[in-house]
Amino acid sequence: METILGIHPGHDATAALVQAGQVVAAVGEERLSRIKGHLGFPFRAVAEVLRLGRLRPDQVDLVAFTFNDYLNASPYFTRLILDPAGGAIDLANELPLTARWAMCRREWDVWLRGVHRTGRAWRQTTRRLYRDALDRLGLVCPYRSIEHHHAHAASAYYTAGYREGLVLTGDGSGDGLSATISLGRAGRIERIAQSAGQVSPGSFYAAVTRYLGFKRHRHEGKVTGLAAHGDPGPAYEILARCFGFDADRLCFTTGLGNGQRPGGPSLRTGLRMLRGKRFWGADTNRLLAYFDKKLAGIGREDVAAAVQKRLEDCWLAMLAAVEARHGVQPLVMAGGTFANVRLNQKLMEHGKGRPIYVYPNMGDGGTAAGAALAVRADAAGIDPAPLAHVYLGSGASEADMRAALENAGLVYEYCDPVEPRVAAEVAGGKVVARFDGAMEYGPRALGNRSILVKPTDPTVNRWLNRRLRRTEFMPFAPAVLAEEADAYFHNTASARLPGRFMTVTLAATGLCRQKAPAVVHVDGTARPQLVTRDANPGFHRVLRAYQRLTGLPLMINTSFNMHEEPIVCSAKDAVRCFLKGHLDVLALGPFIVLNPNGRNPNKEF
Repeated sequence: METILGIHPGHDATAALVQAGQVVAAVGEERLSRIKGHLGFPFRAVAEVLRLGRLRPDQVDLVAFTFNDYLNASPYFTRLILDPAGGAIDLANELPLTARWAMCRREWDVWLRGVHRTGRAWRQTTRRLYRDALDRLGLVCPYRSIEHHHAHAASAYYTAGYREGLVLTGDGSGDGLSATISLGRAGRIERIAQSAGQVSPGSFYAAVTRYLGFKRHRHEGKVTGLAAHGDPGPAYEILARCFGFDADRLCFTTGLGNGQRPGGPSLRTGLRMLRGKRFWGADTNRLLAYFDKKLAGIGREDVAAAVQKRLEDCWLAMLAAVEARHGVQPLVMAGGTFANVRLNQKLMEHGKGRPIYVYPNMGDGGTAAGAALAVRADAAGIDPAPLAHVYLGSGASEADMRAALENAGLVYEYCDPVEPRVAAEVAGGKVVARFDGAMEYGPRALGNRSILVKPTDPTVNRWLNRRLRRTEFMPFAPAVLAEEADAYFHNTASARLPGRFMTVTLAATGLCRQKAPAVVHVDGTARPQLVTRDANPGFHRVLRAYQRLTGLPLMINTSFNMHEEPIVCSAKDAVRCFLKGHLDVLALGPFIVLNPNGRNPNKEF
């Protein structure tokens, strides 16, 4: 079984192609549909990864889906997921009660309660609908589903490169679970503990995210950034009575854990995230009502600091309990919870030099590759190998780039080589949007779809966020030459692999705080990308040229997109975002474009 297509339908719909045990192409549907967090079936992404792999649909050996539950779901829900015109349903907000959703609400409620597991007719209808969708795409091969958290675990273990390691997964919920603990040994994953979906660290964090006025399942990163501004003390005990960890059973609990009686509402009712007046329906969400009562008068920065600390404390307690039984091992992680880069830093530091790895597309979109890798491992085995890079998506030809510029009426200059010019523009204080090569896979921009800015202006967080219509307290991340990183960040030896993909924060050195204050958060950390010549030679040349001009081997790297939009995919997307964001320079492949309405980046927008 050489060619396996992984498909994640649902939120953050994604397709990934695995050949001979290696991920060769992967694309999120949102990049093509331009709907952030696209909820639906990745019809466009399936076609794109097959194009990138130079395969016909009939050359695929098997399709691997990422949820068992999706193949058992209500046919009404399945028809919405499989609607080619879908994707506009936004799970980050309350689900809109359109006529179509109202029609399936009763069936959706039954599905959530698990009654679908006994509904043979439902399962048959749903699986026929998926079979029909695959047939329409020309995928005549068999298909199967992989349990959700096993797909997460496979994505991390088989791409980390450690034959033995501790494998952690954590998210809101998937196939009835919210977290798992496994041992990776000699190419196999052995699960040793799990936590039920009703008691979820991800959903707990999401509930606080919603309480603070942000969008759940989208803005949890803002809570992490906000937490650095607060004191966890005022709210910590209140939140600790809602969520804990039981070291004896190796699972998360509805309160303090280890037999202590929780003082807050049961998570089994409080975290039913699609029910309650704050989410969907007329029932009161008891957890959020508890927050309203107990957290009244406590500043949102302090609440954010408390939920961040509680999340860290619970996962650290879990890690300590597992290590007491199985010893310290390399740590590999996947699942939306591990988008929390501050948590990842704490887990890394707990190991005192132990290497860690976070799968770059840690959310549900990453399970498409994980499911395909799991199927391959079952059929023929996989020897874990480090993921070389995540430039696995779409690119654009020079002809496409030239056409996009000419259609927009922009004047452009052809530069070869272009990297010294990009570095010079950044060194001159310009905000440069870079579009080059294959698109990154996952939530991070890693140089090929990035906005680049000099790291010396401490006011950049205010004025650039304003231009991009982003939240002002969120810090910007740096891209740094990997060979120079030790001078600017602590503990880089443990972070060599996750640092390549911007999945962990590191403490900044005194030199970094002095020379590049714009990339250092108020807590003294930064989320660097360690850029290697092998993974991205073009971006490495930009940074090296910038170092020759300024003496600094790092610059700000933030994603090339407007707030609440997906990262740009095509040359046309890049031109539109460049103009809409009032950026100064566009480096579109070898073409340099100055914004005709350019602004001085040192002045407020």
